[in-house]
Amino acid sequence: MIDYEGLRTLHHLLRQKSDFEDQLARCPRIIQIARAKSEQLDKAVETSKANWQKCQKDADGKQMTLRQREQRIEQMRVRRNACDSNKEFQILSEQIDADLKANSVLEDEILELLDRSERLHQESHESREVAANGKLNFEQVKQETEARARELTAKIAALVAEIRQHEKLFPGDFLDAFRRRAESNGPDALAETDGHSCGSCHSLLTTQILSELRQSKAVACKSCGAIMYMIEKTVLEN
Repeated sequence: MIDYEGLRTLHHLLRQKSDFEDQLARCPRIIQIARAKSEQLDKAVETSKANWQKCQKDADGKQMTLRQREQRIEQMRVRRNACDSNKEFQILSEQIDADLKANSVLEDEILELLDRSERLHQESHESREVAANGKLNFEQVKQETEARARELTAKIAALVAEIRQHEKLFPGDFLDAFRRRAESNGPDALAETDGHSCGSCHSLLTTQILSELRQSKAVACKSCGAIMYMIEKTVLEN
């Protein structure tokens, strides 16, 4: 005869073990997600820094061009003051006017780039602060999750030991079959029944199986293989 109350307790232990194992399996994923977020923030820092540096480089390049043009204008003014013909004077004047207009446009572009560079520099600074906080958060998540993993591992080990004790409820010919099924199906190795159907696959019970259950025998469901036990109310009614 099988102690159905003991099987009910064993089923509860298997469910607990399965739940803890699921939680433990999620721990590496939690750390991986936190690490990925931190790495993403680090990449954002590099991108922000690169954008600022490029903008500043463009501004520096245009400022150099502006200085070169201003020098050329001064040189043309000197040549214009020393020229002998009206035609050459006119040509130099037109070139100076054209360069002055081009420089005016270039100055506007430089001011816009410098303004943008200042904003990007600020964004780069802010992204570094966010990334630093992201690293701290990752380390905290990592430490907490690793501690939780150790706690879950200890709980699982304790449950395994308790399950081994309760496995003594099984006759020898059922023990190996139960362990194989528990290894692949976890808590679904067992199923409660109300006396009409299997609590796992809901297959209807035959008269023979119901008779064996009423005699408190270890009976496996013919459909799903789960070892069944009567729920408390059904046991009392029988």
